[in-house]
Amino acid sequence: MKRFLFSAMSGVLALGMAASVLAEVVVYPGGGVTLKTVTCAAAINDALTTSITTADASGRDKSTAVTGNTVTLNAGAATNPRQVLGAVNCQDADPVENNHVFINGDTDTAGGGGVIGGFADSWISNASAIGNTVTIMGGTIGSVAGGKALSSLAVGGVAEASNNTVSIGAGLPASTFDPLAWLQGGVAGVSTGNTLQLASAGLGVNGLDSFQNFEFTLPASMVSGDTMLTVAAGVFWWGEANIGTNSTVSVSAAPGLTVNPGDEFVLIDCDPCTNGFTGTVAAASQNGTFNTSNGDYSYTLSTTGSNLLMTIDALLPPTAPTITSGNSATFTANAGGTFSVITTGTAPITYSLTGAPAGVSIDSATGVITIAATVAADIYTFTITTSNGTLPNASQTFTLTVLAAATSVPAMNGGTLTALVLLLAGLTFVTLRSRLG
Repeated sequence: MKRFLFSAMSGVLALGMAASVLAEVVVYPGGGVTLKTVTCAAAINDALTTSITTADASGRDKSTAVTGNTVTLNAGAATNPRQVLGAVNCQDADPVENNHVFINGDTDTAGGGGVIGGFADSWISNASAIGNTVTIMGGTIGSVAGGKALSSLAVGGVAEASNNTVSIGAGLPASTFDPLAWLQGGVAGVSTGNTLQLASAGLGVNGLDSFQNFEFTLPASMVSGDTMLTVAAGVFWWGEANIGTNSTVSVSAAPGLTVNPGDEFVLIDCDPCTNGFTGTVAAASQNGTFNTSNGDYSYTLSTTGSNLLMTIDALLPPTAPTITSGNSATFTANAGGTFSVITTGTAPITYSLTGAPAGVSIDSATGVITIAATVAADIYTFTITTSNGTLPNASQTFTLTVLAAATSVPAMNGGTLTALVLLLAGLTFVTLRSRLG
């Protein structure tokens, strides 16, 4: 009987322990969030990050959860953080994975303020930062790294930072980055699959490296000769841009962009660099097509000395639309939601629905389907049609499943969960006493 009691208690206690390592959502300023000092090989002061566990015997810190955290910096903070970290592990080999950082406010650039999606610094074993993301939507910030990993060579450790993403949104001003800022994808001995997504033009940094994939979205305001990103020498540091060997590069157009054959767009300009521009574009990425507001065009990418250059080649014959997104979606009653219809073909493309239930509509210009919260639980079938003046039009039979709303369960905070654990433990003990009695 004692063994049964211990087993039941262990299960209840395990529930409480598992809850203590759940991923965190941190928003600053607000909600009582304060800046922290994080101790790794050196102290990181005024850090915005998740909860930190007590330092180990080495005096190093670790995020309570090293996977799946979301950290958001908004504008209006009384004290700007020096570092924003999605998660940090400076104790052991646990990978720092799939953390997300969103930047809408300022970092302390005077104090070297920067952003790292996931940071691993192990002095006893391997270190890895995998699949972390940093999304820049506003503010003035310093250096940015999707992931960073350090490991001691003395113990034969391997440091890997792979499949991290830095996404820079549209409409950001030229002053977004500090003149000494670096953009880095995965900073480590092993760095693969890291991606830079850039949708703003006219930005400048001091250095660029550790990316293997580049995704550029040309803003509607760009004209021939404009530059997306300039890498220049700073006051104290040499400027350099390294795009890696055989990197993949894709280019798309924001709505409203118009181009002409012979136009040139500088994707990366390292002409002001001191240490220069290095790297090559994979053969499969050197030629492509993209859709603009005045037609589909072919383009060529080339590295010309100190630049990554895009040249518009020719206007392509118009192509009929094709729907490439899925033909079904599931939502919950009383919640509503949206679904984006994805198409290929010459713009502009017009979208329409036939046979859709009341409360379901589509934006004729963007293809976004809106499902109102009033749509009753059921399975609906209707037709999506797209057209652009070039035949044939594309149609797709779409199945919309609306599930019945689930019964709500009150959320439990830490105190409630602790009380529940104690209650379950007590009930288990009383039940056993009654059986023994």
